[in-house]
Formats: sequence, structure tokens, C-alpha cells
Amino acid sequence: MKKLTLIISFFLTLPNIYAITREEILELVRKGENAFKEYVCFSRIKYFEGTKLSQDATFIGGISDRGSVFVYQEPKVDKGKSILQRDTDYFFFFPSTKKYLRMSFSSKLFGSINYGDLAKPPTLKYYTMNKYSIYTNSENEEICIADFSLKDNIHGITYYHKKMFVNITKKEIEKIESYSKTGVLLGVVENYAFTNLGEVNFPIKSKIFDAKNPNNYAIFEVSSVKEVTFDNKTFNPEYLHYVERYLLNKIKQ
Repeated sequence: MKKLTLIISFFLTLPNIYAITREEILELVRKGENAFKEYVCFSRIKYFEGTKLSQDATFIGGISDRGSVFVYQEPKVDKGKSILQRDTDYFFFFPSTKKYLRMSFSSKLFGSINYGDLAKPPTLKYYTMNKYSIYTNSENEEICIADFSLKDNIHGITYYHKKMFVNITKKEIEKIESYSKTGVLLGVVENYAFTNLGEVNFPIKSKIFDAKNPNNYAIFEVSSVKEVTFDNKTFNPEYLHYVERYLLNKIKQ
């Protein structure tokens, strides 16, 4: 009896990695990626080669689980150019000709940073969570590490595996590591600052590491985040000639 009591006591003192269910983890990811509402915002990307600022661009963006679109505001030479993500398809719009080209997830934005790092498809729409583990960090916060794999019927996305670090205590996605099919690290995103939008802690400052050049990285900042409702044409490439004015009107409303 004494031995049985000791065994029970031992297991009662083990960290309870099942204190949160799989469904609750998936819900945290869904909300952490704000993949259930629609937003308009301004954003800025600064790309650094080592300590040197190499490129600097600002956008107005529309984000939804139906797609995302970012329109250059600066530099002036690029103003009006647009990047559209719809499902796993990507398009780049040229205002001077009012024409668009079909691009890919892995088309380069800056350095080795992809269009897909800016306009990200929702994880749960295209990935399946395989497993997760939970630990407590030095600040006594519960952190979940969730592993995802690309669904078999999905094509066009370079990142086959994702490892997502979710702060359960704060309800924030702190870090995402992306890997190739063979397990090669292709990208890392670390979220540093958030703003609360009701049920969502929306990341407003992130660091995107250039996997091929570890000393290079981009700082992605978001401001003036506003919840809106987009019409059905917003994420249609045929509508890209109008989307900048449409987004600017949305953010002013």
C-alpha cells in the first residue's frame, strides 16, 4: 500500500501536459493568427543586411481568412503595386499597366524572405497539427510547442512543416519555425509586441529571419489595426486596380 501511494504521489507531481486539450490549442492558434475576423491596417517592413538598413517599404493591407492583400504606399516608385494572396495563389499587380502577374508563395520580397512571409495563408486551413507538448518558462508561463504538417492535397506552399510556439498564459503566438519537406529550416518569425482586439492578441511587431543569410532579417510592424468587413471582390485579382482606394476608405471609416 505504501509503495502504491508513493507511485500515485509521483505521478500527481508530474507536469500535466494535457491540462489543455488539442481543440483548445487549435482555437488558440486560430485566434492568435486572427483567422476568424477581417482587418485593415497599415504596415511597414524594414529589411536589414547585418546592421545596415537595406530596404524600407510601407503598405496598406487587408487581412482575412479568405485572403490577404498588401498595397505599397512607399517608396513612391512602388506606390500602388499590390501583393494578393488568395488560398495558395499569389498575384502581383502593376498600377502603371493595370495588369497582374501570377506569382508563387516562394517569390522573393526582400532577400530570401518570401511573399508568403508577408501575406500568410491561415495555418489551420492548410496544415494538420500532429502533436504538441507543453512546458513552463522562466516567467512561470505555459508554452505550447505545436507541430504542423501541410495537408496532402495542398500544393504551392513551400513550408511543409511548422513548429509553432504558443504562449497559453498570454494567448499569443510567440514564434513560428518553418521547414522544408526534408526538415531544412527555411524561416523563423518571432512576434515581439501585440495589441488586444477583443478575443485576439494581434501581433504588431515581428522579426522575420532570412534563413539563407542568418545575419539578415526584416522587422514587420503593424499599426492602425481596424476590424472591418470586406466585400466579395476584395481578394479577386481582377479587382486589384481598385483595392488601394477601397482599403484607404475602409481605414478612414
